[in-house]
Amino acid sequence: MLVRYCARCGKFVKQGEKCSCYAPPERRDKVEHDNMYNSYLWKKTATAARHRANYTDEYLLQYEQRFIEGHTVHHIWTVKERPDLALSLDNLVVVSKRTHDLIHEAYAKGGEVAEEMRRKLLAIRGKA
Repeated sequence: MLVRYCARCGKFVKQGEKCSCYAPPERRDKVEHDNMYNSYLWKKTATAARHRANYTDEYLLQYEQRFIEGHTVHHIWTVKERPDLALSLDNLVVVSKRTHDLIHEAYAKGGEVAEEMRRKLLAIRGKA
C-alpha cells in the first residue's frame, strides 16, 4: 500500500485518497471520532480496561451480582463532554451489549435519569 504525507496536516494518507482534514466541518467531528477509536492508544487502553474487568460486565456484577461476559468499553463521560478523559481508565467501564444499550437509553432520556446512571457508573470506578 502506497502512502503519502498530507501537505495540509502532515498525516499519512493512502495514495489516491483525500485526507480527512479536507472534510467539510460537519463531517470532521465524525472523522476525528472514528480515528480515535481506530488508534493504537485507544486499542491498548480498551484492552487494559477489559483485562481489569476480567471481561465481565461490571455494571451487572456491581448492581445485580450476575456474571455476564462484557466486551464493550463504555465512556462514563462521553468523549464530546470530556475529551481529556478519552483514554483514562478511570472513565471506562466494561459492559455487555445489552447493558451498553441500557446506558445509552438512560443518557438519551437526559435529566435525572442520565445523572443517576452516571452516578452508578462512577460508583463502579469508586469516584462517586
